[in-house]
Amino acid sequence: MTWVSLALLAFGVADLVRARHGRMPLSLPPLAGVLTLVVLSIVADVNGPADLAALAVTAVALTGWVVTSAQTQATGRRAGVPLAVIAVLLGGLVVFSGFASTPGGALADWLSWADLPWGGTAPTAERALLLAALVLLNIATGNVVVRLVLLAIGALRPDHVAAVRAASGDPQPADRLKGGRLLGPMERLVILGLGLAGEYGAASIVIAAKGLLRFPEIQAAARTSPPPTSSRVGIDDVTEYFLVGSFVSWLVALGSLALAR
Repeated sequence: MTWVSLALLAFGVADLVRARHGRMPLSLPPLAGVLTLVVLSIVADVNGPADLAALAVTAVALTGWVVTSAQTQATGRRAGVPLAVIAVLLGGLVVFSGFASTPGGALADWLSWADLPWGGTAPTAERALLLAALVLLNIATGNVVVRLVLLAIGALRPDHVAAVRAASGDPQPADRLKGGRLLGPMERLVILGLGLAGEYGAASIVIAAKGLLRFPEIQAAARTSPPPTSSRVGIDDVTEYFLVGSFVSWLVALGSLALAR
């Protein structure tokens, strides 16, 4: 899983950079991701010929991911393109993963030297890279994936349309259920952490609790829902946004847990 871990780390860093600085030039997030690939390949001693080829493909796919996902969020069109980019890349890296070098180098030396609170023996460099990659995936990239799926089914408006409709007093479903961009990553990280600890029952309680906590907001949206003939956001739109967004977010967390286990 070395190549997959490095790819997810690069994607996570790029998405984290553009999430914190949304108005920055579009070239900076891919640059941050590629720099992450270069640094980690040196630190973890992953620099064989096959590794360099895989990292070059990852850098190209990363640029495509950032550009196409930004275009989709702005226009609402072709949401399947960035999703296909990341899916094809990860699938290809898994298929050819037998050619990957085993991480080691300075990263492995540091892990064996540092007194980190792992609760046991220090993990291998490969395991440490994977866990770090899954954390970043659930913090930043997971939000982008959820937004792309919601845009694809029409449960979320493109950025320019949302701004115009909000100015006219017509908020989109995301505006009626506050905190999704923050609660989503927190929820995914809790599910991932509890799953890694073997507390699957507690993870399921977290999933159930989200529905209970959101229920009053959905009820409030139902009371203020416009007539069915109106083009404004109604209870059906809010419910679709909540259910689809939640299930996609859970799939990201559960997929991460499957990779980690």
